[in-house]
Amino acid sequence: MRDNINISLDTSYIKEIISSESFEKYLNESKGILEPIICSYKDDKEKVLGWMDIDKLQEEELIKKIEAKAKEIRENADVFIVVGVGGSNGGSRAAIEALYKGEDPKIIYMGNNLSPNYINHMLKKIKGKSIYINVIAKNFETLEPGLGFRILRSYMESVYSKEEMSKRIITTGTIGERLYKLSIEEGYTFLPFPVEVGGRYSVLSSVGLMPIAVSGISIREMLSGAKALKEHFESISYDKNEAFIYATLRNYLSERDVDIEILSYFEHGLRYFGKWWVQLFGESEGKDNKGLFPSSCNYSEDLHAMGQYIQSGKRNLMETFIDVIENNVDIDVPKSNIEDKFDYLNSFTVDGINRCAYEGTIEAHKDGGVSIVNINISKLNAYSLGQLFYWFEISCYASGKLLGVNPFDQMGVENYKKRMFERLGK
Repeated sequence: MRDNINISLDTSYIKEIISSESFEKYLNESKGILEPIICSYKDDKEKVLGWMDIDKLQEEELIKKIEAKAKEIRENADVFIVVGVGGSNGGSRAAIEALYKGEDPKIIYMGNNLSPNYINHMLKKIKGKSIYINVIAKNFETLEPGLGFRILRSYMESVYSKEEMSKRIITTGTIGERLYKLSIEEGYTFLPFPVEVGGRYSVLSSVGLMPIAVSGISIREMLSGAKALKEHFESISYDKNEAFIYATLRNYLSERDVDIEILSYFEHGLRYFGKWWVQLFGESEGKDNKGLFPSSCNYSEDLHAMGQYIQSGKRNLMETFIDVIENNVDIDVPKSNIEDKFDYLNSFTVDGINRCAYEGTIEAHKDGGVSIVNINISKLNAYSLGQLFYWFEISCYASGKLLGVNPFDQMGVENYKKRMFERLGK
């Protein structure tokens, strides 16, 4: 890894593609699109690139406000409830699931679906507990968090005074919109959802930072990692930028009958990062009958579900692995006093076994004709995770521009909303 950069792209498994004249030509022809991207946030006329400006996102006054409220919540809450859907909770949940040590408060999620069974289960979980909630909605028109907030508000009114309740509700929304006005009226702690940041790109803004801080993860370290990567990208040419090479490769393969990309990992803690990644690329690129279909696999579990198809199914897919090089913990394999036929594991640790599974899977899938790239991160910590989020956001932005779509709108989702709201009488 380079100094301060804990993420790198490994294309050794497809070196025949990367070194080909056709790919080099494709990359060179993309120069006009890729070269302006890194500094384009400085002249952001459309107000969609605020997520690139890490200095603005880590404004000291805002960070101190988040840290102080997070400290209060950790000291007083049994349960912290994140009320949001899609980009409003996907990034923070990805970070929390990857790094959270399970200490108090317990973090749960509402406003992310409409299942009465799930909502009832969550209400049972919080009964008799000290709770705080963070309601996240850019314009406060999305149904799931609106319903979740109403249900939780009703519950909180039954157990807290109005003054106590106002202390326990944090809202994250757009200044001037309904959630902001409601927060002023009711005395809730309000955090800004930046106008120039879309939901799926919002994890490094107050949208993601508040829940992440409550979990005890260092938001300063996350932002520091992202800032280091941003500065690195600004210091190198477009053809040395590995996020750009990855974005170019996706589009290059898409023009050669690849329709699906699978994000795979052998670190169970990344399962919600996989969901965040699926939304990032699916919602950013799935337009005008274009875009790779994004999916994710949590190995080794999903090798027993999707391994057969990836190995021998239709050859229209690429696979991107996230490899965590150094694990935070390891476990020795205990010796057995019974004959269980697993003595060949005696000289291994669990991490060593996982590494063998990872290496064997890559070799097998390559033999099966899958185009494979590796994204290596040195260690799963806040600093590296900040870089991983920023790396994929940049690559998704670049990939969408190369594809010829707007990577920041999502007009396709309005169709289902219109039909749903008609049935609800809105």
